[in-house]
Amino acid sequence: MNKYTNNIKEIIASDTIDSHRISSMFSNIRNLIDNDSTKSKYELVYFFCDWSSHIDLDRSIFCRDLLDNLSDVWLDLKDKDGVTDKEIIYAFNKSVFSFGTLRNELMKLFTEHNIDNTIISSDNEWKNLASVILYHLSGRTIKRNSKYKYRLSNEDYIISFAIVNPVDEEDDILREIAAYENTFHFNIITKSKLNIVGIFFLN
Repeated sequence: MNKYTNNIKEIIASDTIDSHRISSMFSNIRNLIDNDSTKSKYELVYFFCDWSSHIDLDRSIFCRDLLDNLSDVWLDLKDKDGVTDKEIIYAFNKSVFSFGTLRNELMKLFTEHNIDNTIISSDNEWKNLASVILYHLSGRTIKRNSKYKYRLSNEDYIISFAIVNPVDEEDDILREIAAYENTFHFNIITKSKLNIVGIFFLN
């Protein structure tokens, strides 16, 4: 058992999980994955590890592909007859930022390293953990970087993605929308400067 595994065990055994512990957990998970050379096996977890440690994330290939995928969803649905805003928001969640996939990868990683995964397998504990993860990631923007070649150059593609914490949102209208059901939302900005705000699902 290596030190990264021990550190993760100590973190999840804490009485409370806060933003600082989430940051430490993801840092140790990244070191563990790097140590085992299993990045391709835990691609989404690894991305969250990167996201956790940057205020603005724009430098990874995964980040580039993620924004391209968001753009694909947007372009596929935005002009379709009969498609509601709710359906578009659900498609963003399901196609790109699946917390269900994150949960499955974390379960697999913890099982592989004999780490108690109750904090993930229990629906109540997972909901609490996911909420703290969202709080920690809120305001950390994922955005395009001119260093990379994106698939879309002329279409109405996605410029950036960020998680919105209702308490921290400065824009009065966005804050009012995001405060609905007192949950975390995402904010997407398109090339045409459209702001899309939607609920961030945890499943």
